[in-house]
Amino acid sequence: ELEDAGGWPARDTALRFAEYASLAYEALGDRVEHWTTLNEPWCSAVLGYAEGIHAPGRKDFGASLHAVHHLLLGHGLAAGAMREAAGSNPLELGITLNLGTATPQTPSEADQEACRRADGMGTRLYLDPIVHGRYPEDVVADLAARNVELPVQEGDLAAISTPLDVLGVNFYRGMQFSGVTEDGSPADAEGLPVVRVVERDLPRTAMDWEITPT
Repeated sequence: ELEDAGGWPARDTALRFAEYASLAYEALGDRVEHWTTLNEPWCSAVLGYAEGIHAPGRKDFGASLHAVHHLLLGHGLAAGAMREAAGSNPLELGITLNLGTATPQTPSEADQEACRRADGMGTRLYLDPIVHGRYPEDVVADLAARNVELPVQEGDLAAISTPLDVLGVNFYRGMQFSGVTEDGSPADAEGLPVVRVVERDLPRTAMDWEITPT
């Protein structure tokens, strides 16, 4: 039903998530002291709403960015609701992000720029509002160039940057990036700046991910 009402791209889902988190704490808080509000919001937003790999299987770049903001807002509102429910009871609260490293294939300006974009969309877009209470200016500018604006309302960033007790980090692999296509073009078929993953000759996991560091 939540997805039918708009899912994570809709602001109301963040509010409903905070209600859910409060109910979960009320039911389990006497036995559970350590909580993470969300695990890997990047996966929910990007794989679910931009790339269509995870549920709900949508491919809408703008919707995926609205989902990013509302996932982070849901985290902040949930954290506040759970702390209020906990009162003076022990509570260790955080969020878990999947973060990675971005390395340029060459020292070229194009490859450095590709790394900036990759790091911005994959790491700083999530980490900066939580830690610093703001979205990275360069990423906001990149999104504006694609006619996408994060749906930030007054008080949102204060909620998102609520103090954490712990930050969970899932690190799977690093990535090497190029800012040109294999044919040397700085723009892709849609006219967008190229951010291309270039696989390295490194040992691989069973999931065929490079092992970083080796």
